[in-house]
Amino acid sequence: MGKSKELSQDLRNQIVAKHENGIGYRRISQLLNLLVSSIGGIIRKWKQHHSTINRPRTGAPRKISDQGVRRILRRVAKEPRTTRKELQKDVEAAVYRSVLPRDRFLQHVTPKMSRRRPQLRHPVQMSHRRPQPHRPSQEGPLCQCCQPPLTLQSFLGHLPVPRHDQRLQLPEELPEPGAPSPYAEGPSEA
Repeated sequence: MGKSKELSQDLRNQIVAKHENGIGYRRISQLLNLLVSSIGGIIRKWKQHHSTINRPRTGAPRKISDQGVRRILRRVAKEPRTTRKELQKDVEAAVYRSVLPRDRFLQHVTPKMSRRRPQLRHPVQMSHRRPQPHRPSQEGPLCQCCQPPLTLQSFLGHLPVPRHDQRLQLPEELPEPGAPSPYAEGPSEA
């Protein structure tokens, strides 16, 4: 819940004076048209500190004033690529650069800097790389890495298609890859 409007110093002094005269909380509330809890809080503060003024909060005072925060917000809205060093100069106070994002109002305000890294990260770059196939020279024989592996499908590609009245007979030895098929129909190259 947000903070409500504070009561004036004169009104607080009136509440304390009426309390000292012996008037109860509820009656003071009716006379001044205020909540009973507000009356009780002001009287408790007066009994504890003998004063009705607002005390400062605990801890160190703020380094950046409200005006400084507004100045920074205007600057970042106008120039999104502003650096922290430039914002530090705008504040004109002894402020470290690390203090700026710790301020409650500036936590979610970050200057939008250009990326200094590649769009694709290392694992993605590596997945986009493909090994280049080895291209053998025209004169020399094929090297081992360029020969296609011998699979059942490549072997069965050399065999004739059996008809429904014929039976498929497998040869005793497997032919070398790239060698002409012994079952080829046509003149052999021997």
